[in-house]
Amino acid sequence: MRRSGRMSPSGAALACALFLSTALPAQAAVHHVKADATGANDGTSWADAFVDLQDALARAQVGDEIWVAAGTYRPSRLTDPGDARTATFQLISGVALYGGFPGGETDRTRRDPFANETILSGDLNGDDADVARPDDLHTEPTRAENSYHVVTARTVDASAVLDGFTITRGNANGRAGGGMLNDNGSPTLTNCTFRGSSAACDGGLSSSGNPTLRNCTFEGNAAREGGGMGIHSGSSPTLIDCRFLGNSAGPYSGGLDVVNSRDRPTLIRCTFIDNSAGRGGGFGLFHGGSATLIECVFEWNSANYGGGLYYESIYPGDALSLR
Repeated sequence: MRRSGRMSPSGAALACALFLSTALPAQAAVHHVKADATGANDGTSWADAFVDLQDALARAQVGDEIWVAAGTYRPSRLTDPGDARTATFQLISGVALYGGFPGGETDRTRRDPFANETILSGDLNGDDADVARPDDLHTEPTRAENSYHVVTARTVDASAVLDGFTITRGNANGRAGGGMLNDNGSPTLTNCTFRGSSAACDGGLSSSGNPTLRNCTFEGNAAREGGGMGIHSGSSPTLIDCRFLGNSAGPYSGGLDVVNSRDRPTLIRCTFIDNSAGRGGGFGLFHGGSATLIECVFEWNSANYGGGLYYESIYPGDALSLR
């Protein structure tokens, strides 16, 4: 007797179940973080939220979101076990971090990052003294133990999201990127404020790669070069509606520093106010390079050369486009 080529109903059901279990990804999770939560500390709800953002990052998988309530969070994961100052929050491709929650929301659109400040702080001892001006960040002794880079993004793609945070009190003395180091990554940064960090170069953010920044503010940061932000190593970031306010640098670029012939940033509706440096108070383009600035505003910046903008062209093909 010939066998039928069709599978029995029970066999078909089993095959479908096996297919679904292997073909469909697990449902993305939301991990909750709240500094004063008192529950199970497993991140499954606001009541049982993680109290440490580092725990949520350790648990998160691709596709997950991390919701962080207002408060102050300090990194504890070391990139060098022998140096406590290498503590940093490391962004992950496929994982989105959202700040600005009071705690209790079930809908991400109900958060308000500006009313509910969510702070990522490099002040590891919690003892930083305030300073009168950004230049004092370099010498204030209470910052000697601070994290080199409060946030780090290494080779991540655009699905690594940081949205609605204040990044502050990093101290990358002898290094670049006190607030954040983007190392050949392309993260998406939205509604973030980089404030009160210092570095040898790029006080608020040091970037290689192609990040996208939207509605971000760089305020009161300091460095020898690139007080607010520095762009390096063939980076072509896009900055939209960003603000550089009261940042300070030594000889070069108080607000934003571009220093490589392959760097090609695009700035759209960005504002530079009250930044200062020896050259390029607001914006400096050095050692060749190209940049496109569209509807940008420069006010009350100061420098010995180029209070608002300084451009040094040394390679064929260099171009500064102002629209």
